[in-house]
Amino acid sequence: MEHSPVGIALSSSLPPVRRHVSLPARLIWLRDFLWPAFILLYPLLTPNGGDFATSVTIHSTWAILCSLLGAIFELLARPATQLRDIVLLPRWLWSHKPVLMAWLLGLWVIISSSQAQDRAAAFAGSGFDFTDSASWVLSLIAVFTLVYIRALADEKLKQRCVNALIVSTLILALGGIVEVVMGRGIFLNAGEQTNLLPIVNFPQKGHLAGWLVVGCAAALASRQRWALFAMLPIACTIALTGNRAALVAIGLVAVATLIMHSQKRAQVVKVGALVLTFLLGMGVSRMHQGKETRQLQDTSSMSSRTMLWTAGGRGVMERPIFGWGGGQFYSHWTDQLTDGELKTFLRFEFNEKFAYRKDGMVYRVTQDGHVRPRIWIGWKAHNQILDFAIMYGLPGAAILVGLMVLALLNVRNLEVWAAFAAYSVFMLLWFPIPWSEGALWALWGLASAVGPRKRTLSETI
Repeated sequence: MEHSPVGIALSSSLPPVRRHVSLPARLIWLRDFLWPAFILLYPLLTPNGGDFATSVTIHSTWAILCSLLGAIFELLARPATQLRDIVLLPRWLWSHKPVLMAWLLGLWVIISSSQAQDRAAAFAGSGFDFTDSASWVLSLIAVFTLVYIRALADEKLKQRCVNALIVSTLILALGGIVEVVMGRGIFLNAGEQTNLLPIVNFPQKGHLAGWLVVGCAAALASRQRWALFAMLPIACTIALTGNRAALVAIGLVAVATLIMHSQKRAQVVKVGALVLTFLLGMGVSRMHQGKETRQLQDTSSMSSRTMLWTAGGRGVMERPIFGWGGGQFYSHWTDQLTDGELKTFLRFEFNEKFAYRKDGMVYRVTQDGHVRPRIWIGWKAHNQILDFAIMYGLPGAAILVGLMVLALLNVRNLEVWAAFAAYSVFMLLWFPIPWSEGALWALWGLASAVGPRKRTLSETI
């Protein structure tokens, strides 16, 4: 009996499902390069990096458009599939645990959001950031699923997507180098604060570093010669950001590739080149930014993060099962800290003095001596897992972690593994943003897709 491309016999009473359908050459090309184009263009779509609302609109539109096209292509590849075949869906999901777990996550997000105080915000997102909504998570799961299905049918998709990732990060890295040399932003006006550079089209240089480290890790693990040359400017720009989370992530991945790569000598040379490039980038940063570059030595960001994690952990313990829902906790998180802890946070994060609380509001003394309320329109714990636990409870966070671990254990391509591992480490100290999150979930789908014959990682690389 013939099997569907996703590995399940539909029914003996149904006509066999063909694995290949005669499509026009242009449609085949579009299908094969849809997801590489999605990854390549995703972080490049918005030039106005400071405008979250515009960015969310553009990136969500791009994700929906590519998901619709991807779904159409998958349906065209299965012309004999009928609506009654939906009864086979549970069996297919059971055979493909990553997709099953992803949609269990989606189901729990819906259940959790229905228990939130403000259900509209939980499903649609806060006024500041639509990406803290249930609908955003579901759209990411759709991307994950469609990339997963296409990767099972197309063995070359992973390499095309890796190449697109490296090219995307290379473009941004070159832009970042130009910014530092010129002393001003390409799209955003950094004014006299050259320590804000490089940012290119991202809202902060730390977020830019988070995307660059994903491409840098893939290039480091690649056996393609051009990827080595692409890795050098990417690594240089990461060093120019001075972001410690990115340096830790790429450092751990570099050690892992030394252990896992089949060509040990060549990998030692690449890691050495990476280290030298980092040192060069740090030297250039110090030369161009002078005394303003203190990020590697500065401990204030870690001190403020500790307060964020403290508030987030207490918030999870207050609502451990269903969480708070998306778009909720930003107006409650200060209630989780004592006056002393708020004083510490305001000093390290904003260089402001804590004044007092009143009616749920926090008042602070600004640098000009005035007492004004400190208003938060958005809030992140700077830890992806903790953020998820706050929104969707410990069960939601547990499913998310399980999906991440499953991807890291399943992946058979070292480049994809390195990229996803670097992302996972970085997000322990940061949070995803719309400039990169959709592309990262596409890579997540690639990492989770495993063919019928399980091969060892060394066989693949």
